Amino acid sequence: MQHQNVWSVKSYDSFSSSLKGILTVRDRLIVLAGNIPNAKVLLNSSYSNGKFSVKAAYGYLRGGVLAGCWTKGLVHPRIVPSHRIVCSLAVLKQLATVDNLQHRGFHVVVRCSLCEAALEDHNHLFFTCPFPSVVWEQILNWMGLL
Repeated sequence: MQHQNVWSVKSYDSFSSSLKGILTVRDRLIVLAGNIPNAKVLLNSSYSNGKFSVKAAYGYLRGGVLAGCWTKGLVHPRIVPSHRIVCSLAVLKQLATVDNLQHRGFHVVVRCSLCEAALEDHNHLFFTCPFPSVVWEQILNWMGLL
């Protein structure tokens, strides 16, 4: 990619997976911002004290952080670390649901694999699908909350 502008270069099969990933993020940024000049402004706003902040840039790409202190509930010593990760991803709507995979460019079946009656997205999977509703009801009963 020597002597080429990162904003206009096309991805080729011969590029490394890292470079392809950078170009994919670039393309998502352009779509999010609407055009290349807006993407540059958005990217420039990710600088803090003269240094680029990956955290700030990533926050813009995924749509920001949810308000509230929901993470405090995940620090209990009995919560398994992998469960913390899944809960965090669920709250941030970053789980690999069909709608998120499609948004990332994957071609996947769109029907819910649990009920096969509706399109799978975050809200269906956690709130409207009959199967998780039964599971949540049993968990809440077990906890004495119903």
